[in-house]
Amino acid sequence: IIVAGAVRRTFEGIEDEGFSIDDYWFHSVGVALTARLLNFPLDENTWTPEQRKDAEEFQLSEEQIEALKKVNLSERLPLKPEQDPFIGGMMHDIGKMALIQGYPGLFPMIVEDLTIKLWNVPMRFAEETVAGGADHTLVGRILAQSWKLGDDLTQAIELHHNPGADDTFGQLVALANFIGGGLYTYPKQAAYPMVKLLQEEGEQETVQEGEEKPKENPPAADAQKEENPEGEKEANPLDAPTDPKESARLFLPEGLLERLEIELGDIVDLGRLLAPTVRRLAEDLRKSI
Repeated sequence: IIVAGAVRRTFEGIEDEGFSIDDYWFHSVGVALTARLLNFPLDENTWTPEQRKDAEEFQLSEEQIEALKKVNLSERLPLKPEQDPFIGGMMHDIGKMALIQGYPGLFPMIVEDLTIKLWNVPMRFAEETVAGGADHTLVGRILAQSWKLGDDLTQAIELHHNPGADDTFGQLVALANFIGGGLYTYPKQAAYPMVKLLQEEGEQETVQEGEEKPKENPPAADAQKEENPEGEKEANPLDAPTDPKESARLFLPEGLLERLEIELGDIVDLGRLLAPTVRRLAEDLRKSI
């Protein structure tokens, strides 16, 4: 509660066209709660009193537990005692807020660039395009060092899109970001491929509760298909795969699933199953601060 509230208060004064602190906060909380669930040990015999209390809070179904056991991230990605999955998820994108706070007018430019690219690329690609090569991971590292957040958390903030093979904390945050980023998009209108993948069967008309499904071909994207004056067709800025699963791989560190010997479908299925729990816990947390 303290960490979630502190992050919100730190950035709630930001004003930029289209920016919403609620969108950012729910995304961060969604990733934080997902990381906490993915890291939760499933052997009841090893639970501490605190973990037993967590289990009562999670209220995991047998189906959810079986899906968690299948990917087995609590054992595949063991954390040190000082590496808190919730804090890692909550703080992973602080660089995005620092960029927006430091450069008024940047946020709508990033959103425009992502819209043109049909939301099929991660936000850091747009940041690099419109911010002269800087992205939120670089800025996040600088901010984390300034705030003296510690080496482990600073590394997770900087490298959650490209963690090393031995960086279990960064890998966990990356997977939580993939799932949580599909459940609580930032910005809210984002039509990232994970949104469609994490929808339940028969839920194709909405991407989040009560929201309209984003258009798949926004006008800005159609404009890219026009020919230039020389008669040559300009390259579409997003000649990315049209299959959501293939596009979604851009949102995961390269080779991560292969190293962990996990199928993308297993992560997607797990995300669908955990979605109601993550949303319930996020709403409970919102009410508590």
